Amino acid sequence: MTMMPTMQLFDQLISSDLEMSSDFDLYCNGNCGLNKKMKLDDLHGITNISEYVSPLVISPNLSVNVDCSLSSLSANKASFIWPAAFSLSKYLSRNSNLVIDKVVLELGCGIGLPSIVAAKLGAKEVFLTDADVSFAIKSLRLNSVTNASCVTLFWGVISSALNKFIDVDIILAADCFYESHQFEPLVKTVAFIVHQNQGKDVKFVFSQPLRDNLKNIRCLLNEYNLKGELLQDSDDNSCQIFSICSRV
Repeated sequence: MTMMPTMQLFDQLISSDLEMSSDFDLYCNGNCGLNKKMKLDDLHGITNISEYVSPLVISPNLSVNVDCSLSSLSANKASFIWPAAFSLSKYLSRNSNLVIDKVVLELGCGIGLPSIVAAKLGAKEVFLTDADVSFAIKSLRLNSVTNASCVTLFWGVISSALNKFIDVDIILAADCFYESHQFEPLVKTVAFIVHQNQGKDVKFVFSQPLRDNLKNIRCLLNEYNLKGELLQDSDDNSCQIFSICSRV
């Protein structure tokens, strides 16, 4: 596959309506037994919430237990299973060498789907980070994951708290370039971790729906001495997988 520089690609991006892949849509509306727009009233009288825990199939040999009630019970975006997270998880399952025996960090993890996949694939250690990690904590319990931990992290805040990620080999994120005002804090955080671990050639692998605003990070990559490439289109062509690393 011919790799295209991320900066060149960003100039070519056009807006695109996001459509879920058929298997993801089936999960949300069929296998789980829930509709994505289910109301709180629909859950009244339920005594066993485990009825709403269902396996999300990532590959023939890998699935992740997800509490399907979360996206119905909470208005918090962190509780949703976004298509980009599903696409990244499937990409990792096909490229397990990226995470096997590696220290993995996920930014903006939400429920932590890619992180749990990485842990199940054989990552040495996984850090799930977000401003609110309560959903990620529950996901780890549902999947009996023991080689992972949750850490509260705010992008753009460079402090000694980031020293715990000094051994990170790969950074993951799914649909985190969403609100433009968060672009620089996110890139700043990634750049700090990548540059402090230069001897390990740390890569930031992320999935992203096609949006015009994605090209706005082009200048940020230059400013923070980073470069990127397109790794792969997602299965349903609604998301793409990118990699960003140090220019040095």
